[in-house]
Amino acid sequence: MRPQAHTTNAIWNLLGGASMSVLVLLVPFWLNQSLGAKQYALWALAYQVIVYIPLLGFGLNQILIREVAGTLRSSDTRAFHTILSNGFLFLIVLMAASFLLVGITGFWMDQLLPISPDARLQFQWMWWVLGGTGSLGLLSLYFFGVFGGHQQYLWENIYKTMVVLSFVLGLWVLSTTEQFNVLSLTWVYALAVGVALLSLGLVYYLEGFPKPRRSQVDRATTVALARSMYGLGVWQFSMVLVSGLDLWIVARLDFDAVAGYALALSCMTFLMGVGSALFSPSLPVFAKALTDQDRSQFAALFRQHQRWLIATALAIAVGIMVLPNTLWLALFKDSSAAFIAVMPILLLATVLRLLTLLYAYALVGANRQHQIIASPLLEGVLNVGLSIVLGIWLGPVGVALGTLAGAVLCLAMHTLYNMPRQRHWVPVQASDLLFPWKKG
Repeated sequence: MRPQAHTTNAIWNLLGGASMSVLVLLVPFWLNQSLGAKQYALWALAYQVIVYIPLLGFGLNQILIREVAGTLRSSDTRAFHTILSNGFLFLIVLMAASFLLVGITGFWMDQLLPISPDARLQFQWMWWVLGGTGSLGLLSLYFFGVFGGHQQYLWENIYKTMVVLSFVLGLWVLSTTEQFNVLSLTWVYALAVGVALLSLGLVYYLEGFPKPRRSQVDRATTVALARSMYGLGVWQFSMVLVSGLDLWIVARLDFDAVAGYALALSCMTFLMGVGSALFSPSLPVFAKALTDQDRSQFAALFRQHQRWLIATALAIAVGIMVLPNTLWLALFKDSSAAFIAVMPILLLATVLRLLTLLYAYALVGANRQHQIIASPLLEGVLNVGLSIVLGIWLGPVGVALGTLAGAVLCLAMHTLYNMPRQRHWVPVQASDLLFPWKKG
C-alpha cells in the first residue's frame, strides 16, 4: 500500500470529519426537534456509551500507527507481522471486556435517571444495543492502526462516512413510519456500523494484508504494547472523567437541561473532531522526526503544525460565538436556554484543551505517553469534583465551569510540569505550544 502525503491525509480526514459533523451537529438538532427534549435527552444519555467504548481501546490504533510505521521504515517484515498479531490479540481481549462491561452496567445505569419505569426499560435496551454496537466497533481500531501506519487515512474516513450516510438514510426511512422512536434509532445505528465494519474488513482483505496468527504472538511485543497502552489508558480514563460524566451530572441535577447541554457538547465534539481530523496525520510525521538522531529541527516542525492548529480552533470558535442567540432559540426551542448558558464556557474549555493536542501526539510519537500519568488523572478528578460541587450550587452552568477548570489545569500541567520533564525526548517548550509564531 502506497503512503499518502501529509496534506492528502489531512484532506481525507477533513472530509471524514465533515461527514462526522453531520452526526454530531445536524442529527442531534433534527432529533431534538423530532423527538422532543425529553426523548432526545434519553437518546443523548444512551449514546454516551458510544463515546465511552472507544476509550476502552486504550489508544491501540495510535500505537499501531506508530509501530507499523516503524516496521515499514526498517523494512522488517517479521516485526510487521508480529505487531499485527499482537495488536489483534489485544483487541479481541478488549472487545470481550467491553461486551461484559456493557452487559453489567445496563442493569443499573437507568437507576441514575429520574424517569418512569417504562422509560427505564427502554433505556436499558438502548444501552445494550448501542453498547454492543460500540464493542463490536472496536474492531475498526485495528484497521485504522494498520492503514494509518501506512499513512493511508482514506479508508478510515470512508468508514466514518458510511456510518453517517447509512444512519441518516435509515433515520429518513424510519421517520416516514410509525416506528420512529429512540429504541428504533439504536437498531438503525447498529445496522449502519455493521455495514461499514464489514466493508472495512473487505478492504483489508483485498489489499492483501496478512491475517493475524496466534503463532506470531510474541511475549516481548506483548509487554511493549501493554506498556504503551497503559499510558494511553490512563489518558482515556481521564477523558471519561473530563467529558464523559458531565451529562450524567446534569441529568441528576436538572434533567430538563440535559437536551440543551447535550447539544452544546455536540458543538464541542465537532470542534475537537475537526482538530483531530486535520492533525492526526501529524502523529506518524512526529514519530519519524523523533526517532531521528538529530531532533534539533523538531521544535520548528512542531511550531509549524501548532500555528495551523491554533488558527483552525480560533476560526471555528469565533464562527460559533458570532452566531446570534435568536438562531439557537429558533433551532432548539425548549432546549435553547441551557444551550445558550453553557455553550461559551464549554467552547473556551475545548479550545484550551485543543491547544495540547499536538503535544499529546508528540508524546505518543516518542513513546513517552506512559510517563504522563499524574497530570491527566489530576485533571479528571478536579473536573468531576468541581463539576459536582459547582453544579449543586449553580446548576448546569456550574458543571460547565468545572470542565473549564479542568481544561485550565490540563494546559498548566503540560506547560509547567510535563514539558520540562520530557524535554530530552520531545524537545519543545511552553512558548512553542502557546506562542508558535515566535521563533524558538
